[in-house]
Amino acid sequence: MFWGTINWNNLAAQLGGKVKLFDVACGRGHYGLKYRDYLGKNFDDYTGLDIYKHVDFPKIFSHINDKAENVKDYIIDHNLIVSQSALEHIEHDIDVLVSSVDMQRLMGRPFLQI
Repeated sequence: MFWGTINWNNLAAQLGGKVKLFDVACGRGHYGLKYRDYLGKNFDDYTGLDIYKHVDFPKIFSHINDKAENVKDYIIDHNLIVSQSALEHIEHDIDVLVSSVDMQRLMGRPFLQI
């Protein structure tokens, strides 16, 4: 329900136009399809990070097999970092949030972390 309340066109405009998503603890990756639908023409890319790659993970998206605690090694040019119902499963959840924000700040571009 939350995702449907976001003004995705405004969000994309605030982030510079195209949205590149990075999903921490992405699971099946099915939110990538939802984000793509919500963003429409403003969708650029989706990358999921998880300790395993689910057999149903969409082949059209990128997947990284690793622990969430290593997120800083993979955020490059993403401007929307999400973690849907997963932080409670991450051992060092605060460290993950802080390191991903730190990486975004180093880039010097607009970003949002949800």
